[in-house]
Amino acid sequence: MKNKGFTLIELVVVIVILGILAVTAAPRFLNVQRDARIAALNGFKGAFYAADGIVMSKAMTAGIENAMYDTEIPNTGIYVRQGVMSLNAKNIAAAMDTDGFTLVDNGTTDMPMVYVVLDYNKIENGRPSQLCLLFISRGVTTASDPKPLLPLKISLDDSQC
Repeated sequence: MKNKGFTLIELVVVIVILGILAVTAAPRFLNVQRDARIAALNGFKGAFYAADGIVMSKAMTAGIENAMYDTEIPNTGIYVRQGVMSLNAKNIAAAMDTDGFTLVDNGTTDMPMVYVVLDYNKIENGRPSQLCLLFISRGVTTASDPKPLLPLKISLDDSQC
């Protein structure tokens, strides 16, 4: 007896199996881009902590780690203040590789804050167009108003990644 092809039952079974696989696997593949964006921002966060530590090691070597005002580590273009790396976009870019990211200054002199967004995220009126970003902030003190330094705060807003 010659076999001329598949039976209708065999074709239906294959279609059902492919449908089940598509329903379970498709959502996993659709979120890959979102996961990649979140991973990139978390990678930046880790790199920032490492850069901050290295900058402060250089500041200690230069003997300027406790400067009350922004003080440059000699021949680096990187500034420190009160035992921490000064928090502004230009200083962060001088201390670490920021390719693929856009850094935007926000906040005040006493409460500086920097937005870190991926390059695809447009900046409109000083704010990112989408909430897929890192907020980096740290309170500082001045000689006229000495107070304890607030800890570094880095938070991820991934609601629109």
